[in-house]
Amino acid sequence: MENLKLNTLNDEDVQKIHKATLEVLMNPGIRVEHEGALKVFKENGCEVDDETMIVKIPEAVVNKALSTIPPEFTLYSRDGKHNMQWKSDGSITNNNTFGIAAGVMHYVEPGKYERKPSTLQDLADICKILDYCDCVDCPTTPCSALDHADDPIRSLEEVRAMLYNTAKPLDFDSDSTFFKEYFEITKVIYDGDEEKAFNQPIMTVAGCPASPLVLDHELCETCLEGPKYGFPLSMTSMVMASASGPIYSAGTLVIHNAEVLTALMLAQLNKPGCKVIYSQATTIFDFINASAPIGAPEIGMFASACAKLAQHYHIPCMVAGCTSDAKKPGVQSGLEKAMTCLTSCLGGSSTVFGAGMIDLGNSYSKEQLLIDNEIIKMVRQIRGGIKVNDETIDLEEIRGVGIGNDFLGQMSTLANIDSLSNPKFMERGQYGDWVKAGCPDAADLAHEMVVEILSKPPLNPIEDEKRAKIDAILAAKRKELEAAQ
Repeated sequence: MENLKLNTLNDEDVQKIHKATLEVLMNPGIRVEHEGALKVFKENGCEVDDETMIVKIPEAVVNKALSTIPPEFTLYSRDGKHNMQWKSDGSITNNNTFGIAAGVMHYVEPGKYERKPSTLQDLADICKILDYCDCVDCPTTPCSALDHADDPIRSLEEVRAMLYNTAKPLDFDSDSTFFKEYFEITKVIYDGDEEKAFNQPIMTVAGCPASPLVLDHELCETCLEGPKYGFPLSMTSMVMASASGPIYSAGTLVIHNAEVLTALMLAQLNKPGCKVIYSQATTIFDFINASAPIGAPEIGMFASACAKLAQHYHIPCMVAGCTSDAKKPGVQSGLEKAMTCLTSCLGGSSTVFGAGMIDLGNSYSKEQLLIDNEIIKMVRQIRGGIKVNDETIDLEEIRGVGIGNDFLGQMSTLANIDSLSNPKFMERGQYGDWVKAGCPDAADLAHEMVVEILSKPPLNPIEDEKRAKIDAILAAKRKELEAAQ
């Protein structure tokens, strides 16, 4: 069987959640904290209370908005070699990093790490490492540049750091204040071609509802303004079961579904046909630790369920997976990441984000990013299943080798050796060889590679001419904001 899938929800379950979502959209409705967004909903037949900002959305409006969402699109890369296909049918699953951390866990020595506030240089370094990860397809802003916390163009500085160190597309922590500048930067990548910049986006913009059932001003601004520049919109609910959502998983999914669909509907009603992403970071509330764990089995179950809902609506989706609450790379991070990555990927999401993130999403590890690349590679191999046909059964070869011999020198073996799993950081050798090497674990080996990568220039550097133009865009915006103070 090829392309294995996990169905956390069956078709009847999906219909029940959809029906319940429609009822929630009418009662109690959604609070929308943006005058322009309220106007869009009102003009399209919704019941709007301007005083309370409560919007009630009839089923006919839901159907109208969902009918214009593109079921697939491409997110382009700076070099044209790392484009990402976003499909709603579950046939392709990409993997991203996970953001947005406030700290980076720095390797000190075997088994010892030090957590420091994340910096712009950390962001650049992580993106440089990312280009060596063949199974991590783009960065979701892995950490925040806290050393630029008071910088009025912090968001642009973060975009520049990412863009200069990875050729892959960007899914980042956007700020609607800078949409025009993001687009100008995209135009530079396409040598000034405005049509290409609009139709072949290299970055997404994002928003998160305030659970339960609130779309805040910044999210609405993103939904209304982002599509004007061709940016795909990623709308991520972070509802917590038993806190901002019911303790029951099904009820929490209804809250999640209502929030995300309302945000996507706002974008579609305002600009039909714009590219959107149905996203999930839904988890549980841990009463004992007063935390929102991202390594819990529930987050993988929610991810798989949300992928199923997104497939029902024919919307590309991005869900959490390969996530962990561990404070450093090790047994816990490996266990949690393998579990959540497998569950999320088998659910058939368009993209699973989480690579490199640890510590409940509060910290990032460069070593963990490289290890996660291998976990994802293994999960992709499992997801691929077993291909059964005349060629792979190969009765003729079995008869030719016969009894008591081996297949090591067969042409089919030599031609397909690379199809077998062969991780760099997982110990598969003999015990004696491992002892002679100093008994390293996966994190130690990954750290050696981190040091090697960071000693080199970016794998896919941006051209000097384009760098100069992007630098000029940032300088002009900084000057504009300083003059306005």
